[in-house]
Amino acid sequence: MSIFAAGLGLAQAGMSIFGGLDQQNRAYRDQKRAIRQQNQQAAMARNFQNLQIRKQNQYAQQAFQVKKGIVAQQKALNLEAAERAYAGVQINRDRQLTAMAFNREDRTSQLLEAVGANAASIDPGNRSAQRAAAMRTYGRFGRQQVQDRMQVRDLNESSRLQTSDIFGQLRAANAQADAQVAIAPYMQSELPPAFQMAGPSRPSGMSTALMIGSGILGGLSTYNSFAAEQDRIGYSG
Repeated sequence: MSIFAAGLGLAQAGMSIFGGLDQQNRAYRDQKRAIRQQNQQAAMARNFQNLQIRKQNQYAQQAFQVKKGIVAQQKALNLEAAERAYAGVQINRDRQLTAMAFNREDRTSQLLEAVGANAASIDPGNRSAQRAAAMRTYGRFGRQQVQDRMQVRDLNESSRLQTSDIFGQLRAANAQADAQVAIAPYMQSELPPAFQMAGPSRPSGMSTALMIGSGILGGLSTYNSFAAEQDRIGYSG
């Protein structure tokens, strides 16, 4: 057996085995590094998107609070306007009632003057004429009193309707304002943890054994080739 051929075969086998192991380890490390980088990039992208979501939610919530404040101010203004309108209705009613009261006093004075004038102008002994004149005078005054009561009733009913309209308008204006904040803004949900790829598996014993076997076979092939060449040329180590 040629010592040179055997040495060369062993060297070839060793180089093949160690080279294969080194290549296998480099491939494992490169794959592990690539997966780690991909996982880091996925986590960073998820964190950035969640940051944007939190900012958008915060802005939407702040804008909603500002809008609620504006609505509260609008409702306060609505109430002030309704109170002014109600006060105006009451003042107008009181003024008309006061004017009617003064008119009644004037008519009472006129009634007394008319009764006195009738009594002075008609013969005291003619009681029937005095009675007829008094009935005419008091009749006119009575009719005016009935008209006054009807006017007061109409005035009160008109004031009631106006007041009802005022507060109806207030409720409608407040409902319109509340509709602007009836629905809270939609808050986006943050993204779940990013998907993380599993790390690569270390080379199995079977693949290592196959690689070593391949190296040994390569060394044997080298040995056989050099041994056959030495036998052909008649050289022995």
